[in-house]
Amino acid sequence: MRNIDLFDNYLYNRQNTEDRKAFEERLANDSAFRKEFEEHKAFVKIFKEYSQQENLKKQLDTAYTEEFGKPNMVSIKADTFYNRHGKTIGMAASVAIIVVTVTLALLTSGGYLIKQHDASITNLSKEVQELKSTQEGIIDGIMSVKPSNKRALNANIEGTGFALNNKGYFVTSLHMVRGADSVFVLDNEQNAYGARVVVTDSRLDLAILKIEKDENAKFADLPYSFKNTSSDLGDKVFTLGFPGSEIVYSEGSLSSVNGGGDTAMYQVSVPVNPGNSGGPLFDEAGNVIGIIKSKNRAAEATGFAVKSAYLLHLIKNNADEELQKELNTSTSHNTIKNLKRSEQIKKITPCVYNIKVFKGN
Repeated sequence: MRNIDLFDNYLYNRQNTEDRKAFEERLANDSAFRKEFEEHKAFVKIFKEYSQQENLKKQLDTAYTEEFGKPNMVSIKADTFYNRHGKTIGMAASVAIIVVTVTLALLTSGGYLIKQHDASITNLSKEVQELKSTQEGIIDGIMSVKPSNKRALNANIEGTGFALNNKGYFVTSLHMVRGADSVFVLDNEQNAYGARVVVTDSRLDLAILKIEKDENAKFADLPYSFKNTSSDLGDKVFTLGFPGSEIVYSEGSLSSVNGGGDTAMYQVSVPVNPGNSGGPLFDEAGNVIGIIKSKNRAAEATGFAVKSAYLLHLIKNNADEELQKELNTSTSHNTIKNLKRSEQIKKITPCVYNIKVFKGN
């Protein structure tokens, strides 16, 4: 377990008596561990002070209840929603900016993310590079809703997800939906559906969710398949995602088969932006080869994606037998292999979702 998880478990009283005692003994005997804990505790305090969480939650809950109640399916009426709740949206955006600014200042100045190590410049540069991509993975999913975007739901986190099959299961990045009060999925016809988390993996930063949809509604059949073997360096790739309110296409190539030194990741020379988190990465044949996770701020058009083989492994090893049958993700059925790119995109688009996340706490 990562130290940050240990710290949170202790601070939020999620440990049993034995684990809590062991943690406190380590604090007393390990000065480096104790210093890291104090820095984390300071970070949590600053975050709480500036996020205005309770006030934001009440306003989000009020706006959400007034607009949606508890529907199974709703069509978004953007102008009406904006007129009612524009003030709340603006406040949420302001709070998000303050939180991110203060958090990054604390993390940088306090050495919480970028620590000092007795290592060569090469190794230190590599470590800082990896930490930047990890940090960006957290920030990539966060898109403060702007008042000018009248089509947006009153969500405080936004990103991308895509279908695993035609039964309503989809995958996205865990950092977007962790701790969510509610998650909504917008399809390509701008219908919104609630979704619930069914499987997660913190190491891979993946979450599998199930869309709660009307019994008479139908999900599109997947035109793509999931690749369970590694792709090759230099392969052409493309992605679809929601850095804005409309779906955006980007293309590039596979620049490393071990992104940031992680064998579970690809590094790709593809422009990705906040909102692309959780989106699919395709090869030229239209096979899913990865899930967009993060980008490197220090290198232009450099993204990272979790390999699809690890997603398939997650399904096989972290879901019960009944759920495995439900997920039933194809690794061979591909109907877009020989189509030109524009036709591939038309077939894929109904299976790529704009994810809206409500987090009041």
